[in-house]
Amino acid sequence: MRSICPAENPPMPRPTASVSARLRACLGRHRFLLLIAAAMGALVLTACSRHAPSGVEPASTAASDTDSTDEHDPCSLLDPKEVEAALGSPLATPPFRTGGGSPSADGEQCAYEDAHFHRILVDVDWDGATFAWKMMGNIQTMINKGPTKGMLHLADGSDLAGTWDEARVQGCCTFATLLGDQSVTIDAENSNVGIPAAAKLADAALKRLDKPLAIDGNGGVGPAKAYEASHRPKRRDACSLLTRAEAEAIIGPLSADPRASGDTCEYDRSAVGRMGGNVREVLEIEAHWSFGYQELNQNISLLQGFAKGFTAGLPGGKNVEAALRGGQLPASPYWEAAYAGGTRSGGLAAVKNDVMIGVNGLAIPREQTLAVLQKVMSKL
Repeated sequence: MRSICPAENPPMPRPTASVSARLRACLGRHRFLLLIAAAMGALVLTACSRHAPSGVEPASTAASDTDSTDEHDPCSLLDPKEVEAALGSPLATPPFRTGGGSPSADGEQCAYEDAHFHRILVDVDWDGATFAWKMMGNIQTMINKGPTKGMLHLADGSDLAGTWDEARVQGCCTFATLLGDQSVTIDAENSNVGIPAAAKLADAALKRLDKPLAIDGNGGVGPAKAYEASHRPKRRDACSLLTRAEAEAIIGPLSADPRASGDTCEYDRSAVGRMGGNVREVLEIEAHWSFGYQELNQNISLLQGFAKGFTAGLPGGKNVEAALRGGQLPASPYWEAAYAGGTRSGGLAAVKNDVMIGVNGLAIPREQTLAVLQKVMSKL
């Protein structure tokens, strides 16, 4: 289906931005689209609420790192120590303004990033948030039950209390709040921060809407650019992550040289006559060179949602659901986290320093795909 967003907005990863940030990103000058029916709004959000192209390095910005020209700085609502407590690690740079995923002067969001590129984003609507909030409520299924002022009841039975009038959980890891005609959204998808910690940050930010801190988010743009340039892992040819000899040592002889396509590499060991016919046996490595935590979190969330919906009402559904959900892989010195079901195809995936590597195997034994994942991650 053809996107109804402006042509200058390229396809990007699955939704993570805040309520009105999603609308602003897609609509821009085309504010008349706000009058489109809720069903059309769903298409807008799906096509336009993305951070940066999957597996693509954050784009550079031509904007100068000058003092903020905006009296409303999204970096002025949280003390960096509050975010460090949620992340469990110190920030690598001061908070910085960002737009489209990269450090950007006068960007609409504020980013807090540690040395391993775990990132928390803060998005603020200083006024006019109510309409966008209601529009989102009409076109998005929320997991909170019966919203009450200052209270959010989650699907798992727990409650979260705060200063907000209303609150919502969006996707796996984003916490959105509304207070009067203002909103604060904490996006923790590209981190290891859970919803309770995100809610605590949102509540702290709401309390400072009328008395912001003296923090200039533009001041952190330069240091953030420098840190990313010197520390973020560089993109490389996907097939260089596992040579033919290394692949054959793990999965056996290949029928052809590895084939690269974008940030993926395919290893074919298909054979004619095996088991009495043509057998397709393929291993694929996929690399996401930035927003790797986000990719992994979203894939896990989607798989879990699918497993729950698919098994609902089935005899023995709980056992089937547990099998479909995948699970966490054993700890390894080569990754921070790894999951079965961590790729969009349901394969194995691991993340380290914001790089996610996925391994998908067609007729390739699980132990071999795991060995491949370990080998590739050891090179990062």
